[in-house]
Amino acid sequence: MVNLLIDKAALFGHVVEQHASDAAFLWMLRAQACDSTDPTAATIEKLEHRINAHLNGLMAASAAAWGYALQAAEFKEGGECFVLAMLAFSSHDQGKIETALAIGTENSETLKGLVSALGWLPEACIYPWLKPWIGGSDGMHQYLAIATCSVRRLDPLHYLDALFNDEQTVKNIPLYSRMLRLAGEIKRHDLLPRLMDAQRSSEPAIAFWGGWSALLLGEQGALAGLEPYVMQPGPWQVAAIDLVFRQKRDTPLWSWLNGLILAPEQIRQAMTAVATHGDPLGMEWLLGRMQLPQYARAAGAAFSTITGVDLLQMSLTAPPPDEPDETAMEGESPIFAEDINLPQPDADKVQQHWQQIGQHFNKGERYLLGRPPQPEWLQHILMRGRQRHRMAAATELALLAPAAAYPNAKATLYQRRGQ
Repeated sequence: MVNLLIDKAALFGHVVEQHASDAAFLWMLRAQACDSTDPTAATIEKLEHRINAHLNGLMAASAAAWGYALQAAEFKEGGECFVLAMLAFSSHDQGKIETALAIGTENSETLKGLVSALGWLPEACIYPWLKPWIGGSDGMHQYLAIATCSVRRLDPLHYLDALFNDEQTVKNIPLYSRMLRLAGEIKRHDLLPRLMDAQRSSEPAIAFWGGWSALLLGEQGALAGLEPYVMQPGPWQVAAIDLVFRQKRDTPLWSWLNGLILAPEQIRQAMTAVATHGDPLGMEWLLGRMQLPQYARAAGAAFSTITGVDLLQMSLTAPPPDEPDETAMEGESPIFAEDINLPQPDADKVQQHWQQIGQHFNKGERYLLGRPPQPEWLQHILMRGRQRHRMAAATELALLAPAAAYPNAKATLYQRRGQ
């Protein structure tokens, strides 16, 4: 009888390689879904289940998987780095972990994958690293510790205090910005003086995140300092609008909104602000923008955000206009890239529908999906809503609960289940 030695690695290598490739691709789809508008929590969870299935396949052949993941990581993309980091930290092999960290910090895309893995990993794989990182002297390690705490909504307690008291740390703008953001996310009211001091910084990122977190903690004195970020295009305008226009009515919000409306280049942002504020007082202006091809889809989305009306289910849509071809003249009302996947409203039908339901909405009150933003309704949206509405509900909940951490609407299935 002849004994045959089977090289399992060679025989099943293509399966392991496919697991690595698919996990990276699905991570990219999930990342896009979390930053998109229409995906529901259920859709994102299905992607997570598929990612976990491929990760399990990789763990079952970890030796071969590491080689394939390391080779794929040469592309320096987020998904491939996510897979590499998951394998490295799950192995508890310091050499592999150092390799994953080196690759994961090479550029902004790999860093996204690395931080995502640090949020995804089981506690036993990542928690032992947090204390050495945050208490060490390596600025990148400190940043990774703070980013991990941000994703997981963990309070570093006195370690965060120590960082705020370190003169070298506050000179590291990316690290200091993330520290300021974390202070708001985990509701560290004791750090409010630090936040207000940061808002006076000449460095825009520091000033923004100091004011953002201070306002999240309920400090209305931070509102005025956020006006430039609301009114001017820039990397923080969306985040500023999302928080500022959820504030109380006795603030200068309508003055700022009028400023956005009167600036032709800010009409798209003005519609976002109207939807965020949720006051039907701005509905007639919104319906007027729905008549304009370049703004129609965003206006329809804003209408749905306030009223809860699903344009597709209520048959309030129209055939999309023909896309401009390569010979189209400049200024022919192109559709904004972020609105491509939104339904095209039928402006006349939506106007008629508003005439039927408008009496149920009180001007001066705020609404999210047709109801006042109260905790029970917000929790329902967070668990079952579409991603853009889940993000809104998370912010509303953070403002309503002064002591509760800001819910992370981009968190993994495991964090949402409290595991």
